[in-house]
This record gives sequence, C-alpha cells and structure tokens, in this order.
Amino acid sequence: CEQDAEEMLLQPRGDTFCVRYRVGGRLADDAAYPASLLPAVITRLKLMAGLGLTATDAVQEGEATLEVGGRTLDVTVSIFSSTEGPAMQLRFRCGRVEPRPLARLCGRAAIGARRRAAAARSGLVVVCGPRRSGCSTTLHALLRATAPGRHAIALERVAAFRAPAATQIE
Repeated sequence: CEQDAEEMLLQPRGDTFCVRYRVGGRLADDAAYPASLLPAVITRLKLMAGLGLTATDAVQEGEATLEVGGRTLDVTVSIFSSTEGPAMQLRFRCGRVEPRPLARLCGRAAIGARRRAAAARSGLVVVCGPRRSGCSTTLHALLRATAPGRHAIALERVAAFRAPAATQIE
C-alpha cells in the first residue's frame, strides 16, 4: 500500500515464480524466486485467508486482514490453477475504504434513474460486470441511496463493503 499497489500476482514460470505488482493499473515484474518456495507461500496465504489446504484444482477465494507497518491491510486472496501450476492473486485495500456516493459515479441523468430504481417500492436492480469493473462500488452506492424501510439483498462473490441495511450473501 505504501507504493499504492492494487494487487500482487504470484505466477509460476517453469523453475521460478514471478512476483508482479499492479500499480496505477499497470502490471510490473518485481522479482523471481525458485519455484520450490511457491507451495509454502501458497499454503501460508491459504491459512491466513481461511481457505482449504487440500483443494488444488478448484478456484478458491478468501479474505485476510493484516497489520503492516501500523496500517490495516485488507487482502482478498484468489488461488487458481495455471498451465504452469498453482498461481495466486492478492488484491489490497488499505484501511477501511468507504464506498463512493452515487453522485461521484455517474452523470446527472443516470443519477436520477438510479435513485428512482433504488427508491422503488418493489423491483429488481442488477449490477454486474467483470472483476475490478466497479460493480461493488456501484452496488453499494445504490444500497446507500435505497430508501429507509426497504429491504435489499446483495449477492456478491466477495463483499467488498459492509452494508448494514442489506442482507449480504457471498
């Protein structure tokens, strides 16, 4: 987080594994280590994220909170198989990040439509898209704009934010 890294990738490459960081949307190689060390690193991170140790062919995702240099670091850990062996992606959030308000996410015309949808007496609002596309940010902005007394259910792969007024299902 001190370098504003958004994520870290551990990618096996034959006899080594590469550590890569994404900073400002750009992926850069940092270092390469012997591939023999990767299983121990993956096992340690699986334990920290509460993931199963025996699953090797399934995609797994979990969360861990770390204290690094006096700062709280929330990490989403994803483990998956690649053609070279197990790989890992760590997505970082420093401290507790608050979701952005709806007004900062879209133009005036879109704000009105989204607010009307959030305030409707009944209905369904679907927010979907690929990972890191802003779905969680948009979903939680809508949840914050939802009229009091309404019930909302959020189905999320990983809940990026906590929404006390909604039932969140991971």
